[in-house]
Amino acid sequence: MRRRFWISLVATIPVVLVQSPLHDLLGLPTVPGAAIVALALSLFVYAAGASSSSKEPATSSAPAILG
Repeated sequence: MRRRFWISLVATIPVVLVQSPLHDLLGLPTVPGAAIVALALSLFVYAAGASSSSKEPATSSAPAILG
């Protein structure tokens, strides 16, 4: 699970740099196709997070909010 976290974190950085107000604040140039790359990386991060959370057994005794 720790390895998936770091992979997701690394894949999130380009998404934040390209698709957030931080992009304008830092004055980064606009890259053609950045929206498609950001979408692909976002889907990858979502899938990696979903797959890791569904395989791990719940270790907390607190009730799950979303079941």
